[in-house]
Amino acid sequence: MHNEELERILRTVKKHAHLDDTALDRAYDILNNLGANSLVLSNRAAAASGFVERLKEHYDAERDTQLDVMDRILTTQQLQTFRQEQLKKVYEKLKDIEFIKGGLEIKDHNNNEIYIRSLSNVRGRKVDLFGLFGNDTLHEDWEEITLMGDMLLRSGADCVDLYLPFIPYQREDKKDKGRVPISAKKTFNDLKNSFQSKLNRIVTFELHSAQAQGYIDLPVDSINGNNLFANYVLSDYFQQKYAGKEFVVVSPDVGHAKLAKKFAEMLGVNYVIIDKGDRETHGEAKINDRNIEDKVNGKICLLIDDMCDTGGSLLEAYKNIMGYGAAGVVAMVGHGIFSQKKDDPNHISAEQKLKNCGIKIVTTDSIPRTQEYYKQNADWLDVLTITKKMAKVMIANRIDSSVGAVIDRNRSDIYKARDKGIKINIDDVLIKP
Repeated sequence: MHNEELERILRTVKKHAHLDDTALDRAYDILNNLGANSLVLSNRAAAASGFVERLKEHYDAERDTQLDVMDRILTTQQLQTFRQEQLKKVYEKLKDIEFIKGGLEIKDHNNNEIYIRSLSNVRGRKVDLFGLFGNDTLHEDWEEITLMGDMLLRSGADCVDLYLPFIPYQREDKKDKGRVPISAKKTFNDLKNSFQSKLNRIVTFELHSAQAQGYIDLPVDSINGNNLFANYVLSDYFQQKYAGKEFVVVSPDVGHAKLAKKFAEMLGVNYVIIDKGDRETHGEAKINDRNIEDKVNGKICLLIDDMCDTGGSLLEAYKNIMGYGAAGVVAMVGHGIFSQKKDDPNHISAEQKLKNCGIKIVTTDSIPRTQEYYKQNADWLDVLTITKKMAKVMIANRIDSSVGAVIDRNRSDIYKARDKGIKINIDDVLIKP
């Protein structure tokens, strides 16, 4: 319970319960142990970027919708008795799990060590913990998450659902050379070691390799970005911008061919795969294109990938595709990392390179950014929030419902919109600069 709420309740108790000072002290101890069964905590990056506020907005809207639908079903009293009782239990459970942000103190010592303390009682509570990782603060952000795991473990939390839209170090997911770590596995080991038995499940977005879920013996929900980007393409916003144009989906390499094929099937368009050669160094790629001219000529190419780091691969793909006569390229990347290439003598940021070349980028808010950043880059960058999807998954996990059903429902809506020519409303997930 927040201090302000506790003080307000105590004033009411003191006024109406006629307690003396000794009894009032006891009342304080009793009331301080009351609180929500479920709490939401986040690291500083998730809180400062507005991610948690967007999440709460979508959570409240989805919860209200579900409660309204359940109420209407229950009012009909047409279900079998045992189904009626089951639905009543879910309804009461959903009513009880508001989006309550727990109090958290996070600060840096003078030597940059991180201090964390929960200001809310977490004992016996279920905690939904959200963490984002900024480019310049990645290791500090990671340390906050692991320290919070230890804090929740030692504070007696019942269990923790960990929501990490972007999990660092996932590109090193195998030992493909001598004397290298499998960094992807180590990150999951670090989480398990910090949270221990309290870690209930992990929810992420666009995990670099689906098989990385096997690095930890816990449920891992990896939300795919295809549905979100398909909604964007089928929206009024996008269709008006590219009215009368034909589209083709392009995979930047063989590794993402399956992703591109599924995305193309959703949209009802063709797809093409770029055969990417071996990388010479990190952040660079040589591309060998074959037989794609007839597929991309005169079309808007929807380039789909899980992330954009320095932009090297995207720029190579863009140049090749435009060289074959494409009408334009819209790149849809799950994680817009946008790092500056470390050995670039000109010190040109990824943002500047992408803006200069004329490519349109669509990404998500999985990497924390400020509203000012969105404003400065609005001419070449559209950002979709994943908090609406996260809110639905969060509710499903809280009431022990199917996460797969949430995703399948969205996919079904996409096919209906595509087949009937219905324009999807993208306004509630497009972050306005």
